[in-house]
Amino acid sequence: MEAWKTDFEAKFVAQAERRFRAYLQEHAPYGDWVPKKQMFRHTCSFKVETLIYEWALHMLTVNGVIELTGTGEETLVRLAGRTRK
Repeated sequence: MEAWKTDFEAKFVAQAERRFRAYLQEHAPYGDWVPKKQMFRHTCSFKVETLIYEWALHMLTVNGVIELTGTGEETLVRLAGRTRK
């Protein structure tokens, strides 16, 4: 993935990261796996270019905020380091 060339694109990526983190904290606070497709649908990710949201997921994964498993349509997402007590 290439670096963002404009502040405009960087703002969209930051907004997507906040949306994803907030969604997971609300709907899966204990590290439950959530389908990526469902999260995209509930955060209105389909309204913006897919590459921006994929980049946001990549950045959250690299920074250790979320974990991904699976591929393509079957990708699951969860908050990293959270478990049920």
